[in-house]
Formats: sequence, C-alpha cells, structure tokens
Amino acid sequence: MGDDDNGIDLESEIGGEPGEHVSGRRRRTRAEAMGIGPDLPRKTENEGAATPSSRDVKRQLEAAEQAMETARSEARENADRYVRLAAEMDNMRRRHRQEQADRLQYGNAELIAKLLPVLDNFHRALDHTEGREGSAEQLRAGLLMVVKQFEDILESEGVRVIETEGKFFDPNLHQAVIAEPSEDHEEGQIIAELQRGYTLHDRVLRPSLVKVAHNS
Repeated sequence: MGDDDNGIDLESEIGGEPGEHVSGRRRRTRAEAMGIGPDLPRKTENEGAATPSSRDVKRQLEAAEQAMETARSEARENADRYVRLAAEMDNMRRRHRQEQADRLQYGNAELIAKLLPVLDNFHRALDHTEGREGSAEQLRAGLLMVVKQFEDILESEGVRVIETEGKFFDPNLHQAVIAEPSEDHEEGQIIAELQRGYTLHDRVLRPSLVKVAHNS
C-alpha cells in the first residue's frame, strides 16, 4: 500500500484532483481527516503550575509572621488574664478566711457590750460598800466573788481593761469628758477614770471615760 493509502490528499478534500499537491502544504493524515487531532506530548502535573514570584513569597512570609505575632499576643493576654484571676481567687479566699476568723473573734461583741453596764453596777456596789463593817462587809465579799467570776469569763473571751492610771490621753482608747488644770499632772495626762473601758482582742469595745489635765 502506498502513501495514498495512509493519507488523504488535501486538494481532493477541497475539490482538487487526487494526486495533485499544492505547493507548500502538508498532506493531511487519515486521522486528521476523521477529525482526530495529532498526538500531542502530555504535560506533567507540575509543568502547568505557575511558579510563585518572590513578591508572593514575601507576602506569604509576612502574613505568617503576623499570624504568629497575633498568636503570641493572645497567648500573653491569656496568661495575664489567668494570673489576674488566680490572684483574685486567692484574695477572695483570704477575705473569706478573715471574715470567718472575725466572726469567731468578734461574733459575741454585741452581747459582751450589753453585759458591761451590769459589770459597772457591780463595781459601783463594791465602791458603795467599801470601808463598811458588819453585814456590808459580808456583802462586799460576796460581790467581789461575783465580779471576779464575771471578769474571768470576759477575759477568757478576749476582753481586756483599758489602762488609764498614769497614762496620757489617747483618742483611740479614751474619751475625754472633763479637762481641767492640775499641778500634779502634765498636759494631756489622765487625772481620773470616770468609767472603765474595754477592748475585745485588738478592737476597742468601749472607750474609757476620763478626766484629762489641761494646763495651757
């Protein structure tokens, strides 16, 4: 079979006579005449992909660095928030413990304050019976026992008497009722105690009522 069997004359397809050739033109193959294009070399998978430019690579690196910095910032904020919350929780626990301790120490402060006038009356009764003989002396001995028991109970609860004898006036502990000149006392020194004062642990339960020297 010759060349005419493997190809179709281009001129015969367009009306020319078989065997005639147009100068400069290639004869079409039978596959091309049937509408099938010539076999083309296949591209590899990476051959058609566009190579990224240096500008694109730089842009991607900057975006990655920005994302990393954002993640670091969020991590720092979360760590700071955790530290603050932990400190707040610790402060809350400390306040709760302090409140519990205060309730244990000062929970009976109101009751004790109501009992102090009763103790004042016992002391007045003792002063009234001082120096008397007979039945008054026996009464005084009984009152002394009651007052001693009363004060021992208060002391066991943390109650202490505020000292005034020979002391100088302290507005945190004393309440000045009278101020008068005195040759035997310095300025601001307590001359006499008019009513006993008491503290409950480290708090003033009732200030002492005092007379203070005022010489200027």
